[in-house]
Amino acid sequence: MEEADGLICLLKKPCNRPKGMEPKVGPFEDLKEQLIREYVKQTWNLQGDALEMAIISQKPQLEKLIATTAHETMPWFHGMISREDAERRLFKSPITNGKFLIRERGNNG
Repeated sequence: MEEADGLICLLKKPCNRPKGMEPKVGPFEDLKEQLIREYVKQTWNLQGDALEMAIISQKPQLEKLIATTAHETMPWFHGMISREDAERRLFKSPITNGKFLIRERGNNG
């Protein structure tokens, strides 16, 4: 087998889902479509058939745009902040399990 690149996860245990049972849909399954639709609505001020036609005709460009900028609209993305500020925000949060944030790293880490 060639060395894989990208995000690949090899199963350590077999999948024991009963035959005929479909996998559950995750919360991010339709996220890309929702982000594309919302972006076109807001930036091009389109609705109805015009919105649908714009999405269909510009789909590859919109998918690339969303893939490179969608994280900026997420509540866990904090932009260009220092490591110290990131740590302060994490410690200040009342959430105890699973808290995280993503930041752009500056020159000093």
